Amino acid sequence: MTVFTSCSLSPGGTSTNVPVEEKKIYETIEKDAAYRSSITSGSFAKLSHGLTYYEYEGKRNEETIVFIHGFSVPSYIWDRLYDAALEKGYRALRMDLYGRGHSVNPKVRYNADLFATQIFELLTYLDIQEPVNLVGVSMGGRVISQFAATYPDLIKRLIYIGPSGFDVFKGTGYDDLDVTEEEVQDFIDADFSTRAESQLADFVRPGRFASWVGRYRPLLQAKGFGRALLSTIKNERSMEQENRTIGRLQFPVTFFWGALDTGIPLKNSKSQIEEWIPRSQLWVIPNAGHIPYMEQWILFEYLFFEKTLSGS
Repeated sequence: MTVFTSCSLSPGGTSTNVPVEEKKIYETIEKDAAYRSSITSGSFAKLSHGLTYYEYEGKRNEETIVFIHGFSVPSYIWDRLYDAALEKGYRALRMDLYGRGHSVNPKVRYNADLFATQIFELLTYLDIQEPVNLVGVSMGGRVISQFAATYPDLIKRLIYIGPSGFDVFKGTGYDDLDVTEEEVQDFIDADFSTRAESQLADFVRPGRFASWVGRYRPLLQAKGFGRALLSTIKNERSMEQENRTIGRLQFPVTFFWGALDTGIPLKNSKSQIEEWIPRSQLWVIPNAGHIPYMEQWILFEYLFFEKTLSGS
């Protein structure tokens, strides 16, 4: 394992003091045909659980990079890296997982299996048959582990960025994996008033990313968002089996981690990575938090494209 110098979420308690006026700004928008007609970018694919938003561009004769976002910030989290991939001649695909962004919010159990199937169905829909470079950030690490363990022949390379799923899983504390309307409302009351601002905790110097909060707030208006987040929390599970399976396969695996990531600290996952996927490469990005490519772009771009994707 090469080292370059160098989320657990819970629904919280029930809030009984949320003003009625504040509640009215949450989950007021239905993702219906009228909503989709207002979206000026990307496309929609009809998959098993509904319409999935995606963007897919690039030269047909180049490798494909598939970007999978994390727990709640949808595919716009990839803006800079996605654009850079296109500029460097790759084909690039990014998508919104169910319950996030512009994709539908079905009433199902949200887990890694659901999302892995969503990716597979989208690749099939787009007739992408060759192995892809699959990239996942944060909770997206769980998703790409599930996908790679299930569909190993579709993987050219796995790239994790500050992923969850490699720490020692201690359970969620929930016995019932389904969610009730009362639980969802309690979650919204307790969580939504600070959720947008909490995204700044991903950065070492949050002042550089003040617009991040305003970009996130509209997500709180989509009906079903709270249910999707709470169901994802309740259905989290150990990924040890899938990651050990990946460790027995042959494709390259690379990890990127912000040295100052407090959301998913490397120290909680490093020994498991070394045990489960000993052939993997680790790049620790100095002076960066949970999204290192946003804080240390020049270094990250070099390591990602020149040292990782080039295979050198």
